[in-house]
Amino acid sequence: MPEAAAAQAPADPTLSLQNLLQAQLSTPEDILALGFKPLASLALRNWRRLAHRLSARGTTITIAAFGSQITMGHQGDSLKGSWVEELQSWLERAFPGTTTTVINLARSATDVVPAATCWYQYVPATVDLVLIEESAVGCYGNLQCHTFAAPRVAAYEQLLRRLIRRAPNAALLAVGTFNYQRFPLSPGAQGTSPSSSDVPNPLYGSGEDHHEVLARRYGIPSASTRDALYDLMQGGSTDMLRGVGRSRSELLVGSGVTPTSAGHRLYADIIAYTMQQTLAEELRQIAAGAVGAASITQERAVQIQQVQEMLQQLPPPVSPLAAEEADGDPTCAMDQAFKSVVNAAESVWWTWGTDGSFAGCPHDHCRVWGYRAKGRGRVLNMMLDTANVTAADSSLNLRSLVVFFTQGSQTPGWQGKMGTARVNCISGCECTGMQLGNKAARATQAGITLGYAMTQVSQHPNCSVSVTIDVPEGATEDEFILNGVAVVPYGKKPRTNVDDLAFMFQARMT
Repeated sequence: MPEAAAAQAPADPTLSLQNLLQAQLSTPEDILALGFKPLASLALRNWRRLAHRLSARGTTITIAAFGSQITMGHQGDSLKGSWVEELQSWLERAFPGTTTTVINLARSATDVVPAATCWYQYVPATVDLVLIEESAVGCYGNLQCHTFAAPRVAAYEQLLRRLIRRAPNAALLAVGTFNYQRFPLSPGAQGTSPSSSDVPNPLYGSGEDHHEVLARRYGIPSASTRDALYDLMQGGSTDMLRGVGRSRSELLVGSGVTPTSAGHRLYADIIAYTMQQTLAEELRQIAAGAVGAASITQERAVQIQQVQEMLQQLPPPVSPLAAEEADGDPTCAMDQAFKSVVNAAESVWWTWGTDGSFAGCPHDHCRVWGYRAKGRGRVLNMMLDTANVTAADSSLNLRSLVVFFTQGSQTPGWQGKMGTARVNCISGCECTGMQLGNKAARATQAGITLGYAMTQVSQHPNCSVSVTIDVPEGATEDEFILNGVAVVPYGKKPRTNVDDLAFMFQARMT
């Protein structure tokens, strides 16, 4: 029997449910339950299908994962992976006879923008499950993810929408993470006791609450490591020992973002619990449906099918910024594809390569490729097609040029070396020139190594664009690395007064 057909007829949903609930998790359930953000079965997108697929013995489940170093893993003492591999192992225990394969598209110290713009295109249309980690990296500081007018919140919604359109049968799971950093206090600070030396990052310090609204909007359950662990993490080592048998320093590396190997196992338990509870309800519904199917009239069956089809449709976007790009697909040239748009003969001072970081990571996406040059005035020339871009309809009649580059101030080993660069349209198209790597942009991309900037560009099949290292004469910070480019279709949309207020708030945060 073909695999797709087998997935529609699980051998025994009751037995699958029993195996699922017997797949043990080492963390106490009262902690795991705090991170469970459920949706009612009828509101879920494709989780019933995923339960069918997992229940069919001999099925191979394809999983894609997005996120930062938290999801990428393969660093510190976690050289064998991250919570993703731990979750993969648990899933195969929970569903014996099922195998899983993972496409890990996470990258260290990156936020959601490149994933929403380009990397989602690496996901096959046949993927079964997509794991999306967000909230900790890119949303830290200056309330960067606390309004639906924020670029990163809009990008998160775009990532969800583009993944759903690209892989319409996939189930998605949102994973909320957190930066557990503590902030030092100056002596005698207002409201502190003499023994106070620091305060924790507030619970609202991430963008998780806005991300959760968007996840629910698209029928996606959420697993929150923040909600499960915040009080324990901020309570000190004694609370951690009582709660999960580990101290904070045993679970987190350094400032409080990246988990240790023990932390990855804990994160995997929290995420697995959400999957366990969600899939258990779906299996119960499958078993009940098999028993009661004979009593459903044909008319009622048609009604149920119509409701399910309606729920699968994409609703209007929440973010006014996301609405401007819904639902177009950018044309991207990143990673190895970036070489195809660069005129190497006219860019002789620029060399192609990778920075060599995470050499032990088996995922191709761990490595950052790009063109590197040193010296004031070094020019790289690109030829882009800004006209041939997939747009949902004629309302997306404008184009945005997005350039990705390495931010030296955020990249270990590159502080004091990286300068700024200037982007200009040379011929065939018009755009407003922009600077890459300036201090103002770095302030809004704290902790991000893959910087980006964008400008409007006119449509033309042969758009010649140059990037020039633009630093003062004699400057020592005169190196630059370009990592990719994208052309994004968008259109102006009407805004409400509430939208305007949201944009005003966001402007104060940048």
